[in-house]
Order: sequence, then C-alpha cells, then structure tokens
Amino acid sequence: MLYVQRGYSNKVMQDVPGTLEDYLARYNIPTFTVSTDNVKDLKRELDYAYSGMLTDNRRSNDTIQSRDILALDLDNINPSINTPDKLFNGLTELLGALEFILYPTIKNGLEGYGLRYRLLIETPPLLPDTYILVAKGFIYGLIDKQILTSNWDESTTRPAQLFSLPVRNQFTQGEVITYHQGAKLTADAIKESLPSFKALISKYEDETDFNHPPTNYVKRNADPTKGAYWLSEITQGIGEGRRNNTMYNFAWYWLVCGMADLGALPGLYDFLMTINQAYFTPPLSDAEINHIFKSAIKGYERVKERG
Repeated sequence: MLYVQRGYSNKVMQDVPGTLEDYLARYNIPTFTVSTDNVKDLKRELDYAYSGMLTDNRRSNDTIQSRDILALDLDNINPSINTPDKLFNGLTELLGALEFILYPTIKNGLEGYGLRYRLLIETPPLLPDTYILVAKGFIYGLIDKQILTSNWDESTTRPAQLFSLPVRNQFTQGEVITYHQGAKLTADAIKESLPSFKALISKYEDETDFNHPPTNYVKRNADPTKGAYWLSEITQGIGEGRRNNTMYNFAWYWLVCGMADLGALPGLYDFLMTINQAYFTPPLSDAEINHIFKSAIKGYERVKERG
C-alpha cells in the first residue's frame, strides 16, 4: 500500500491506488527556488511517501507491519561523481539488471551540498528487522564501490522513515526522474544476498558488542604516558576492522583519566570526532561515534558503580 503525506508535519497519510511508478507518472512535480536560508522551510512543505503495510493506516515504529520500497538517501555521494550521468552509470554498474528509480532531492546542486539524490528500489514485503538489514547492505555496498562516502545518515535505514517525492529546483536540468528498467528485487534474491549484506555490515560496523569494559591494559594504565601511547598508535592510521574497538577503548582511556565529568564530556566528544576524521580510514559515521561514545560512558558508569 502506498501512502502520501502533504508536508512533513502533517500526520495524516492518504493511501493512494496503484504502484509507486503509477503514482509518479501522474505526479505534478513541484518547482522551488532553493537557498541555504529557505531550504529547511521548504523541506517541511514537500510531499512525502511510505509504501508498506501499517496497522490502522498509522505510521510509527510500532505500527509497521512490512515495507516494500527501499528508499535510500544519497546525500554523501563521492565528490568524484559530479554529474547525474556519472551517478546513474555507477548505480547501473553496481546494481546490474535490478530495476530502480532515481531522482534529485531539494538540496541537489545547492552550494556546499553537491549532488543529492534518492534511490528507490521496489522489494517484496519486508519485516522491519529485515528491512534494516537489506537497507544497510545496500548502503554499505554503495560505500564499498566508492559511490558514497562513509558519512551516511542512519535514518535512511529506518523502517518507519518517510521519503520525499521528486522536486525540481533551479539547478535541475533535463528529466527529474530517471528509471532503470530491469528485474524486480525478489524474496529469493534477498535471501541469497543476506550473507553478503551481513558481511558488508560486519566490515563497516565491526559488529562489536560494546556492553563490556575495554581491555585490562586500558583500565590499569590511565596515566599520561599511556595517553602518548594511544595517540602514537592512532596517528599511524586505523583502518577497517579496527576502528570501532579502537575508538571505544580510546574513549574509555580518557574517561578513566577523569574526563567522565559532565563538564568535560563535550570536549572529549569533539576530540574523538577530530581523531576520527584525521586518522580513521574511512572515518566512522557520526551515528557510529555517537553510539560508541554513549556506550563507553554507560560501560564506565557501570564499572564505577561496582567499584
């Protein structure tokens, strides 16, 4: 079932007949003149959609029964892909014969943002957990092929997330919507792809359980000389497979050194973000840093309470 919502703050979703492609064929694409000053206000006025099964036609984390449109925000496109044709060709090379829809979002072409597009792929009905897995698999596949950078927004993989419909701004040239005709993504194809999706997620997220203290080395060596050791280790570069654990242990070290005080936490967070951008390849996403930082604080507090 396809639902459309007029404006982001409007909580009323209207179910519409037919498929998404049918709806887009008759959709009157709005045109805006966008600037850095008005873009936030314009985003609130756009039309948004959701496709799947909802309890009582209400959209929330608790009412999602299934979702059947994969809607991925391509907001972090590799700077070397600087034209819509390069983006489309890169997606075609990666996705092969898979059918997909591509169109620009409101910020596309705006100074400081570059290309901003949305990728839609029809799927069989997916349960929420499966949707997250598939969405992350595609995102990390795009990162792995260097179509996207690693700084992606995790909201694009949430089952309840709305996606904005096509929009034209002053930077749009030619057709707004590009269709890649091909095969639908089937349940069998998804089942066959799940191991590779899980491998990609593991590669980029290191799937580490952060509900544990770091190594005894970190806890026993909270003195300034060990701070020099950690910095020396990190400035040599931290690649995939080591990033999450290294960042977690590094955060723990500074918490043990006395930076667990609320007044010091913002400075520690900024320090971790700087280290991440300078020495982690590729850098962890903001969402990953947030998760690691909060987990380190909670873990440190639990250990401190136990004495």
